[in-house]
Amino acid sequence: MSKWSLRINEQIERILPSGILLVGDILTLVFFSIFFGFGSIPPEWKTTGLVFAVKAFLVLAWLLGGWFLKLFEIKNDFRSLVLKPALLWPAVLLLASVFRFFIFRLFPAVIGGRVSFSILALLVYWLGGLVFVLGWRSFFWLFYRLMTGHPTTWAGKLLKTFPFVLILLAVLVLILEAATLAAARGRIYTLDEVPQQSYGIVFGSGLTANGEPSAVLRDRVITASLLYRQGKIKTIVLSGAVEENGWDEVDVMRDLAVQQGVPDTALVPDHSGSSTFATCTAASKEYNLSKAVLITQKYHAPRALFICRKMGVDSVAVSADRTDYPLNGKVYWWLRELLATSKAWLDVFILHRG
Repeated sequence: MSKWSLRINEQIERILPSGILLVGDILTLVFFSIFFGFGSIPPEWKTTGLVFAVKAFLVLAWLLGGWFLKLFEIKNDFRSLVLKPALLWPAVLLLASVFRFFIFRLFPAVIGGRVSFSILALLVYWLGGLVFVLGWRSFFWLFYRLMTGHPTTWAGKLLKTFPFVLILLAVLVLILEAATLAAARGRIYTLDEVPQQSYGIVFGSGLTANGEPSAVLRDRVITASLLYRQGKIKTIVLSGAVEENGWDEVDVMRDLAVQQGVPDTALVPDHSGSSTFATCTAASKEYNLSKAVLITQKYHAPRALFICRKMGVDSVAVSADRTDYPLNGKVYWWLRELLATSKAWLDVFILHRG
């Protein structure tokens, strides 16, 4: 190799790990703020640039603190890569929380309400963020050690390349998730704000062991019923499947909707709704819907919007989050959506399903 090629390779080997660590930190903080709702405001308040400013301040404070403490310089030791960030995180979180408190206090008329400073919420954010940051940093440290080793066997060489491939796949998954979230921006409404449409689509979400609707499914059907009674939609498509134990999800959804005051004539059963993709495909191909309101929870709405729009259904979504769901459920849904969103992109652009 030439002298210049060697120098370029040296620079790449020096800069690339730091770049991966920097981008990973930013994505980790972004997903932390989304998952825990840091900097967000109640849905009945007006959405403004102030929310973005708080989230951006959190990331900027972390980057400045990390630069000062040299957190992005790659050193093959646990203390530099993991322990120092653990000490920086509470300081950054406190600064961002104070910034949020004062900026929202300065503009109460803009956001439509006033915020308070909660010590309990701060503790939840601290613990949650610590898990996110240390989880990512520990993951990076372990695999960096594998990547910088000097294996002599073919198995060792294969093991050395595996972390790099895994990191690339993880970054790809996060990029697809971020693109899906960005595409859904401005299309997820509250119950009062959602524009009027002829059709609403309720996505199935499973039944309990005794055939009752799950909390998530109940909230979706109740939200759809409220939309119908308010005149926001005229017809409700109930999409679900038959459970392994024989319970028919669509029949249970229909019974609940009728109990909520929706006439049976306004309900359209779709028994092919075994997945989000199947529901959106049926809406486009079988029911010839060109526009619809998707009734689902916020965690699921971006993927549902992505698939239905790609299937030719110009869609908006309404949040059906009427219950304070357990934290373990939220974690499971978030992880599941990461993988399911990547699969949705694969289905649409590679496999050309639908």
